[in-house]
Amino acid sequence: MRVVVYPSPAMAACLRTRYLAGVTGRAISTSAVKRQNVSAEEAAAADPEIVKKSFAEIQEERHKQAENTVLISCPQHFNEKKFLKHISQHGQVASHFFYESYTSGPFTTEYVMKHVPNGRVLTQRILSVIGECIDNFGAGCSGVMKILNARCPLVRFSHQPSGLQCDLTLDNRIALRSSELLYLYGNCDPRVKPLVFTLRCWARVHGVTSPIPGAWITNFSLTTMILFFLQKRNPPVIPTLDQLKGLAAKEDKCIVEGNDCTFVCDLNKIPPSKNTESLDTLIGEFLDFYGNFDFSKTTIDIRKGKSQNKPVSSPLYIQNPFEQSLNISKNVNQAQLERFIAITRESAWVYQRGLRSPTETQAWGLAALLHPFLSQHILKAKRKKSPVFANERLKGILESMKADGKVAASK
Repeated sequence: MRVVVYPSPAMAACLRTRYLAGVTGRAISTSAVKRQNVSAEEAAAADPEIVKKSFAEIQEERHKQAENTVLISCPQHFNEKKFLKHISQHGQVASHFFYESYTSGPFTTEYVMKHVPNGRVLTQRILSVIGECIDNFGAGCSGVMKILNARCPLVRFSHQPSGLQCDLTLDNRIALRSSELLYLYGNCDPRVKPLVFTLRCWARVHGVTSPIPGAWITNFSLTTMILFFLQKRNPPVIPTLDQLKGLAAKEDKCIVEGNDCTFVCDLNKIPPSKNTESLDTLIGEFLDFYGNFDFSKTTIDIRKGKSQNKPVSSPLYIQNPFEQSLNISKNVNQAQLERFIAITRESAWVYQRGLRSPTETQAWGLAALLHPFLSQHILKAKRKKSPVFANERLKGILESMKADGKVAASK
């Protein structure tokens, strides 16, 4: 059993220097927690508007939160009330939660750092070692996958206490900048986060996306598609990346490996959207938008927010917002794209039908979209379609042969 304790700074220092024998075991690692300097009530009283923080401010908060967090190993079948009473003797406990840790197996990775041919190989080896460490010693970490042959090598794992899926990369400044951009978009309009969350759940239920690497649409690609759709609304829900760049101050300028990653970091400088569409309307419009989208000729580009011709032949082309010569959906094949279009069209029809005439006996609206029967119905229809087409084609050939035979006999 593990417990994460969120103490005051003074208590955290005390716990780091004192061995709590018999009850708490030993301190293992650190984790993130809510900052205690300003309460939500004080912030609301100071400013009735929602306080918008920059990505850098959030990072600084989380760094300080981690310093004031202690992860403790506890024996099995212990009394939680007695434990909390005991540990509170050292100071105030701001918050806490308990969870089970599932780590097993010996540590077998060798530390290899000598004579590597290039930086990519070095990155792969370092991430391989880190992945083994997380898999064997990371408290609360499970499902560790080392995806080392990707264009950007990474280690993916799930963090059980927080319920988050994490991607760990090495020296990837553009990925960090992309995270900041997604944070900015998610907080510039209150509809963006729930829309992205809903559509990502929809995509996961119907197998459009998958945590396993393959020919599927990734979560990042799907999120970019959602942002592009929001830019195409009239009026737009969110600004384009070029518009965010136009709002940037001198301190916001950022060039990474020759790529222009500049955009405004202050959320308060972004003007609010004039679009008043509800969230349920946007869900239906998203399905209709991509159900009729011309993927064969068009590029998805959130930098300009405009449809452009594809530079290369690819089933799905989503331009990387910073490394503009790259296609972030290069892994998607034609079969998966066609499946996405079929599920999108079927979902749009089911969603609109439910809104027009809801019933008490059948799921409708969002509940219908998240039902796995939808994708199963599409797969069954595709299986039935192929033999019918083959039989009709064979029938046509036989009829033409008969007709040719009759013509020859008459001659």
